[in-house]
Amino acid sequence: ENLTEDVSANFALDPKESCEAVNDLLSKDLMQMSPRDRVSVAEELHGVRSLAIEENDDEVTTEKVSKALYELDQILEYQIPDHEKPAFLKAKGFAERRGTYVNDVGFRMKFLRCKLFNVKEAARLLIDYLELVQELYGDVCLSRPIRLDDVQSSKEERAAFRSGYIQLLPFGDRAGRRILMITTDALLYSSLIRVKIFLYVWTVASNDVSTQQKGAILICWDGRKDMALPRPSEQQLIRKFFRAIPVRICGIHFCFPDTPFYRMARAIFTLTVGAAEHRNRLRFHVGEETELKYQVGTFGVPVSQIPITETGNVKKGSFQKWIAMRVISEEIEAREVEARRQKRIQAQAAEFSPTQQSHWQLSTQATPRMTDFMTLENQNRNVVSPNPQFVEYPNLNDVAFRKGVSLMHHPGNDFFHGLIQSKIFEHENASQTGKSRISWWVVDEIRKRKGRFLSWDQRGWWTVLEDESKIRLRVAVSFREWKKHLKAEKNRQIMILKRRNTNKFRNLQHGAMEGSCSSSEDESGEESGNCSMFFGA
Repeated sequence: ENLTEDVSANFALDPKESCEAVNDLLSKDLMQMSPRDRVSVAEELHGVRSLAIEENDDEVTTEKVSKALYELDQILEYQIPDHEKPAFLKAKGFAERRGTYVNDVGFRMKFLRCKLFNVKEAARLLIDYLELVQELYGDVCLSRPIRLDDVQSSKEERAAFRSGYIQLLPFGDRAGRRILMITTDALLYSSLIRVKIFLYVWTVASNDVSTQQKGAILICWDGRKDMALPRPSEQQLIRKFFRAIPVRICGIHFCFPDTPFYRMARAIFTLTVGAAEHRNRLRFHVGEETELKYQVGTFGVPVSQIPITETGNVKKGSFQKWIAMRVISEEIEAREVEARRQKRIQAQAAEFSPTQQSHWQLSTQATPRMTDFMTLENQNRNVVSPNPQFVEYPNLNDVAFRKGVSLMHHPGNDFFHGLIQSKIFEHENASQTGKSRISWWVVDEIRKRKGRFLSWDQRGWWTVLEDESKIRLRVAVSFREWKKHLKAEKNRQIMILKRRNTNKFRNLQHGAMEGSCSSSEDESGEESGNCSMFFGA
């Protein structure tokens, strides 16, 4: 890290020499990895392998998780000096008075999964995360999770957030990993505002267990407005941010034109991502928009979902729906937290004497805004979403139904249609009872992979289909639609074949007429006949 700071400080003095130093740094990082680690990182970058620790619902996994949580608690409490964890201590101080989320099992599991159950690294990451949260949002976000209001506290912050320059894509890559995208237009705003938005978006992504396990992808895309590169003082904050991200970054793709300015930007961005674990996952792509999309597509990124128009503008339709979904989700969470707070107050008050109860009631009335400071307090719940039917984005094995929209880029839908194709002829020749049996077979195959059936809500999110009859009906409709597709494809092939035969006949007829008319005797008395190729010499 000291080396990256030295190179960054020398950029203003000698950019060319510093760029060469950055290239040497990347080469050094690569050479320090074992061949096996280099292959593992490359495979995970392309989405063909995951380094995540497998978690099953068995006794071995349960014991391993329990042991890791215990060791994490011991390190946080006793091995890290107090002067290195002031934010953690302050958050724990809220536990009895206001409540805090730092003791939640679900919160701590984020960091264990992010560091592949390396307990010491997970403890340091948790401490760094809380320190940055306190620095960016204040003490209030040590007692409750970061909310939308925290990244829109000023007019400039609201404009930056709503611009869509930083957003989560609605679908993951071919490995089911969440994709976060930032355009260079975000550099129009200060590093403080960018990091506040960045940390909120990453925190939201980290609430999903699948993302905790598989990690996420970061794409940085060329914008259309003039930008200024981060100053050395700003780079320090960005490096601090990369040390505190609660999600494992599996790949960082920078997509820029091949110009001297962006070559220098490449070097600066390499320095700002901080540790070698991030630099090893950097990939730089240069070229025009079509070339860039092709290049990132080879890494499993669904390029159709990249929110950039042909003119370079940012698409904000899906992002605005995501914001609306977050508003409702946070309202639901706040109500549930308040309900648990009231229940806890009643339980504690029931244990007090009448005098103590009176004192307790006065103390709670003295802080009417306590609701804003409360958060999830279940110590034994792995909270993923305030409403299990409320789904932000489809997981890898989920089947997503959305009327009028093709979702074949989603791996779960691709697998589902593969099942439909494998049984299409059997389904066509089966009785009604047989058709029903085949439909249920498809449902069972999806559920064996822990997949869900999702339906799109026009308000901007997915809902889980629980009604078995509706699920079977959706499968039956898929069989019917696929049969229509096959029939239409067959008719199209027949029409193409007929058109080809017609054209061939016309060409033959036209050639025969020209041949009969062009047969003549030249000046030497020899006959030249163009019909010989059809009728013989």
